Amino acid sequence: LLKDLKQQRKVVAAYGASAKGISLLNYCNITNTDISYIVDDTPDKQGKIAPKCNIPIVKKFHFDTNHPDYLALMSWNFSKELMRKTKGYKRCGGKYIIPIPNVRIE
Repeated sequence: LLKDLKQQRKVVAAYGASAKGISLLNYCNITNTDISYIVDDTPDKQGKIAPKCNIPIVKKFHFDTNHPDYLALMSWNFSKELMRKTKGYKRCGGKYIIPIPNVRIE
């Protein structure tokens, strides 16, 4: 899916630099060529780079001013909450990628 979106010149970002999300990215060999940045609300994570996948972790402000075409939810168990938190993004035409249990786009 990410490779297809990249060929279509779509921008994909992620939300949530959770340990399980970073593990999933690394297991699937997803890097900063596939996902532009990861938004995280935790100040200690912001400004860092996700290990191995080399994706920058940014503040929500960056996301608010740089809407991607797709937003992969790395804390998929909180997908409803994350979608509520970013409902303005959806209203502007944004789409969510939920990777678990089956990859789907909402």
